[in-house]
Amino acid sequence: MNFDPFAWMAQLIPERDLHRWLRYGAASLCGIFLLHRVSLFSHYHNPWLWGTETGIYVVVFMAYLQRADPRVRARGVREVMVPVIATLFPFLLLLSSVHPVVAQWPGLQETVFWVMTLATGFTVWALWCLRRSFSITVEVRELVTFGPYRLVRHPVYLGEIIAVAAVCLWRFSTINVVLWVVFATLQLVRARMEEHKLAAVIPEYSDYARRRWWFWR
Repeated sequence: MNFDPFAWMAQLIPERDLHRWLRYGAASLCGIFLLHRVSLFSHYHNPWLWGTETGIYVVVFMAYLQRADPRVRARGVREVMVPVIATLFPFLLLLSSVHPVVAQWPGLQETVFWVMTLATGFTVWALWCLRRSFSITVEVRELVTFGPYRLVRHPVYLGEIIAVAAVCLWRFSTINVVLWVVFATLQLVRARMEEHKLAAVIPEYSDYARRRWWFWR
């Protein structure tokens, strides 16, 4: 039997209702994280970094309330679990301590914070444009071609890869470098799966992809 959690739940709840309850449930969970983020403001050295990171939760909260039902939903372990693991993976880097060299060199630490801020801000911009098509798993909704999507096929993943690289430098260790490589690889695999699915469902996607930059053609 294929790995299809949505289909399993749809045996108990009508699909349209299930889509709605999943959206509301995810939005509620995101709202809880958002409230927690507000309580962390005083702990941040750089308020702009706090603002951009909090912006992710704000936009994702709005996305779950506004997004359309999928034209083709995620099925199988790879389409469901790879994106979920990739989404959670960066939090592992936060279990380590700040590297002492970075901590003792204010200029370097400030530079790292600004790289994180700019990369996260780029991600927030991309998520804002993606709202109605947002999904963690590999699903197809509407093709987004405006905002940063005019330049890059996967701006959310690009912003996250750069931001997590900055976190890796801030909390530098061999383990964190390995974690970043695994994270970046998962994001690239995720992007590849999305492209195959988008090209199969949306005829104009192939032409769009040829005109926008990514790590492959």
